[in-house]
Amino acid sequence: IEDMKQLSAFTIPRTEDLLSDIKNLQSLLEAKHQLYGEALIQNGLEWKAMGMPVDDHLLASTKGWFYSLSIGLLNELDTECSKAQSLVSSMRELVNRPPGEKLMGSILHGVELISDIVVFIGLPSRKLTFGCHVLATIYGHWISENIGYLNDLQLNPLGLQSKAHAKTKVEIRLMQCLENMIRLLSALQTFSENSGGRRSAKEIEPLSSKPEDGSMDFDALSVLDNLTAILVEILVKAVTVVETNRSKAGNSTLPKSGNIMVNPQMVLVYLQEILLSFADHITELAGRDWKASVRLKVSCFAYYSFEVLVENSH
Repeated sequence: IEDMKQLSAFTIPRTEDLLSDIKNLQSLLEAKHQLYGEALIQNGLEWKAMGMPVDDHLLASTKGWFYSLSIGLLNELDTECSKAQSLVSSMRELVNRPPGEKLMGSILHGVELISDIVVFIGLPSRKLTFGCHVLATIYGHWISENIGYLNDLQLNPLGLQSKAHAKTKVEIRLMQCLENMIRLLSALQTFSENSGGRRSAKEIEPLSSKPEDGSMDFDALSVLDNLTAILVEILVKAVTVVETNRSKAGNSTLPKSGNIMVNPQMVLVYLQEILLSFADHITELAGRDWKASVRLKVSCFAYYSFEVLVENSH
């Protein structure tokens, strides 16, 4: 209780490094979770059962503090995206460049942090969900461009022949891209799982928030359509990279290595597994939030692609 009272007056130290700040905020959230347990999401019921005094206003104030923190972080990430957009003419220009890596790292960690906060305070928010879907679309676009670049690199014989380990680097980078997308989809899934059956954050959202007059519903559907298109695009490009890898693995004359990441066949197995995991996360999220037509579109494409891929690998 005393810590909650001090939290309202606590000023979070900030630096010029947003990614570092987000990681520090994650550490702060973990510390508060260890201290408060499930008190916020349960509205102090466990403390009340133990005969401890509970200040409902203080609990609401603490939830509001974390909610405001999330809204502020959304605004900061939006500002950073706008700055990056003003410096480049296309997303491909942010691929393999430190500023792009840092910005996208901030988006990934930021969305994960906000989803953790929603779980911690037990207040789903349409505004936070909408904002994170927008950020996920931006991040997905960057991942798509990364995978497109990897495919171009894989098809470049001069680049591949110059260094024997270049192909392995392409495959490892593809795995990293898909693993990060899985992390992002898991965070979005958290919003879906916490969207029903609980009080919403409307009670603590400022009056200046976007009015819920139907326009947010329209915008949310538009954002989901864009996100869906990006996820399908990522899947198409990833399958293309894996298929190219399969073709090259079949024609490889390199001796087999004990290192599984150098053995072409083992690399192919790992790539197929992570692709299937990525598709599973897409369809799981689609089953909760998206329209049936969109869900069927993604599901059918995913399973058709993998059936062809697995059949060709034998």
